[in-house]
Amino acid sequence: MTLGTLPSTVPAEYDFGEADVAALLRANTALIKGFEAIGEAIYAYARSSLGSAVSTARAMIEARNLVDVVTLNREFAQLTLEGLVTNSVRLSEIGVTATSEAFKPLGERVAVTVEKLHRAAATDGGAI
Repeated sequence: MTLGTLPSTVPAEYDFGEADVAALLRANTALIKGFEAIGEAIYAYARSSLGSAVSTARAMIEARNLVDVVTLNREFAQLTLEGLVTNSVRLSEIGVTATSEAFKPLGERVAVTVEKLHRAAATDGGAI
């Protein structure tokens, strides 16, 4: 017996295997792509944050007085918070996109399965 084939005692209406596995593979692929995109976004944000921290630290070393240090620290904190909010929004968008792409093939298979079961029930006089 190969993937997607059932013993001859099972009617074709109940053969969901191969297409369902293909849908699961497509959903899994979409999730993997989503996780890769999230990883890339986090890496880019971390790299940007590190660069900003290094620049601020250098500027603080060269500061001439405490007021300059406090100003640099406030600007760095504000920039970091804005970047965090922006990156959070981006990660949320990636997550929503990945989730909807992953559920699309599964939803299609559910619709096909329900239709097959309805047709089988109608053919068998209501018994599934």
